[in-house]
Amino acid sequence: MQGILVDLTPLSKEYIDVIRNWRNSPDVYRYLFSHYFITPEQQQSWYENLLRDKSKLYMMVIEKKDMKPVGLVWLNNIDNLHRTAEWGFFMGSKEGRNAGYAVEAEYLLIKYAFEYLNLHRLYGHVFTFNKKVISMHKRFGFQLEGILREHVYHEGEYKNVAVVGLLKQEYFAQQPVYKKMIDMFRKSSTFTE
Repeated sequence: MQGILVDLTPLSKEYIDVIRNWRNSPDVYRYLFSHYFITPEQQQSWYENLLRDKSKLYMMVIEKKDMKPVGLVWLNNIDNLHRTAEWGFFMGSKEGRNAGYAVEAEYLLIKYAFEYLNLHRLYGHVFTFNKKVISMHKRFGFQLEGILREHVYHEGEYKNVAVVGLLKQEYFAQQPVYKKMIDMFRKSSTFTE
């Protein structure tokens, strides 16, 4: 999937150490439900399991200007019968966190899910303290479907988790909003294609 600022490319072995380093960073694992230290062996095992599991799809977010990885997006629990999937992402590099990369990566993954995989519904889980990401999801039309109270034990206490969801018809109804966001990227990007 090609964007203006970033591309999404299939996860390959060359990126597993980059992902492990990101996941072991406090700046990243603060927002992840699993936040234990990951060894190279655990990361290799995780990658090998992904290759066998057809209900998961992971893609690297590659910044186009320098062709550097800046994040990871994924679909889990892809259910072809009900046409649903759980999705998530994180921006691993510090450079990529406030440069519009996450917004475009979210758009590209949503587009892929609804237009290429023909899913009916996407859903995700976000810590309720992560208000910036919840707000970003809402801009894309995701609805707050509920709060899972004290759902995850994290950093010494139980934390609430927001459940957000987006239906295919809501995605298509949001096209004018997406177009405005993309136009904003084109106008503000210092990158020339």
